[in-house]
Amino acid sequence: MPDDALRGPTLLSIARSAIELPSAPAPRAWTEEWLRAPGASFVTLRLDGDLRGCIGSVEARRALGDDVTHNARAAAYRDLDAGEHADAAAIARERRHALNWLCGASPDWDRASAGT
Repeated sequence: MPDDALRGPTLLSIARSAIELPSAPAPRAWTEEWLRAPGASFVTLRLDGDLRGCIGSVEARRALGDDVTHNARAAAYRDLDAGEHADAAAIARERRHALNWLCGASPDWDRASAGT
């Protein structure tokens, strides 16, 4: 189990990854015991300092890692209208495309995958 100083960055990484996925991920088999344990989370998102979304769980009903994943996606996408949702999905695809190209998955920008 990581010390408490590593838990925050780990949970933040899980939330960011969940938001960048093109669709809601299935529950995971977390390698860390503390992420598999039942937990409740609250995720708050801000855009340029303004509140963009927030949602949380009051009771621990699923693995903490899955709870953070679910709440991060809900905070990011639940209140979007169809146009905003399409824009957010397009931005996420473009970021994945750029990351794959930067990481050398393809030397050619036009052939780089937008998948994860």
